[in-house]
Amino acid sequence: MVISSFINLGFEGIPVRVESDIRNGFPGFDIVGLPDPAIREARERVRCAIRNSGLKFPAQRILVNLAPAGIRKAGSSLDLAIALGVLLASEKLYDGTRILASGELSLSGRLVESQDSGTGAIRTALALGCTLCLIPGKSAGYTLRGMEVCSAPTLDQALVCARTHLLQQRTVPQSRLPDRTEPPWPDPATFDGIIGMSSVKRALCLAALGRFNILLFGPPGVGKTLAISRLGALLPPLDDNSIRDVERIYACLGQLRADPTRPPVRDVPHDCTLLQLSGGGERKLPGEAALAHKGLMILDEITSYSPGFLEGVREVLDRKSSLSARSADRSVYPSDCMVAATMNPCPCGRLGSESHNCNCNQDRIRRHWAKVGTPLLDRFPIRLPVGPRAFSDTGIPDAEILGQLKRARQLLPQSRLLAGGECLEILGSLQAGTGGMREVLALRDLATCCALFDGETAPSKEHFIRALEYRRFGNGDCFWDPGI
Repeated sequence: MVISSFINLGFEGIPVRVESDIRNGFPGFDIVGLPDPAIREARERVRCAIRNSGLKFPAQRILVNLAPAGIRKAGSSLDLAIALGVLLASEKLYDGTRILASGELSLSGRLVESQDSGTGAIRTALALGCTLCLIPGKSAGYTLRGMEVCSAPTLDQALVCARTHLLQQRTVPQSRLPDRTEPPWPDPATFDGIIGMSSVKRALCLAALGRFNILLFGPPGVGKTLAISRLGALLPPLDDNSIRDVERIYACLGQLRADPTRPPVRDVPHDCTLLQLSGGGERKLPGEAALAHKGLMILDEITSYSPGFLEGVREVLDRKSSLSARSADRSVYPSDCMVAATMNPCPCGRLGSESHNCNCNQDRIRRHWAKVGTPLLDRFPIRLPVGPRAFSDTGIPDAEILGQLKRARQLLPQSRLLAGGECLEILGSLQAGTGGMREVLALRDLATCCALFDGETAPSKEHFIRALEYRRFGNGDCFWDPGI
């Protein structure tokens, strides 16, 4: 009898084939295939759980092989597969379909529910082409992409699900997943408590529309951190594929998200290391970059982070993945996230302030911006100064800005991207120098989003002018005009 199972290690986890063989001979129960002590102890847990469930434990020679045999297995998630393999093999119900079972057994025969909620097991079962996935949980069942997913609270109920599935008898009723009711997006209260700052709010909406990294810089107290904290609420709900990926990442840490439909937002502390960003350790757990997958990573006062950490952020933005490694073992986690950052414009923080004079010279300001570095700054399509006068910027009501974002999101599939030659021609007519093709493409995408906000599907020259206004920091543009 062959039953597939799953060990929760890394993003993909480890699929395991549990092969059970029962033959005549002196009664015994052996598990081979490089099991760790927790799996070797499964012999006693499985034996006791079977008997306490009112089932008969075979009084024969039992051998369980965990394949592939060359990979060390750890944890207790193979208990259910081992128990089902022994019981179904004793009933001569050999594998006619592909079944995956994952879960820990208690001595009473109950399945131990974990915070994983089976996301890793279901993902693995789909990848293996299984027709049945058995996981711990309240008695329920549904069909996912042609695969039957059954949650069972006890071993005997899990056995009924597996037995009837093998006999092709649908005794367990299937139920549709409940329709998901999504809250209104964007939330009308997103900008509550933020006075004025219409240009900043519009920049945040553009960042949310095009998934642009955004950097706000200005004196302390002008509202940079408050504004950037609202960006997560402007991101649209996740689609089904993204929900499964994000849930799987958090399941590696044994965590459940309160609202799976919302993109994750990670406010990264200043003492975060490169290892904590990428993840790692003995279990190859995900880091901050992976936990922000399909969401937002906030770096408040970006100059306070270590140079190695910021270099890691740049690599994550380029690769859209993070590598969790320990010795020769490596695990790659998806890390397609946005970055929203804030910083002071100079070491003393007074540059641009109307009530204080900046005492920094040009060299100090250059060294201050060099902490972030040109390569990372180049990954921020939106670099916007925020000054004290932002509070008086009340030109566009919040409801109108959010309405433009919603309409632009609806027009996004119809947008037309200009070719590189067309962009260069427009930028040439504006006498706007560019630092390379990355900046040209960033300006094109930003101008396209500006056009969508105006209800147009292709950008014009005016939209490129507006896009240039959102990239205020560049080569030779070290000092900030305090009048903005």
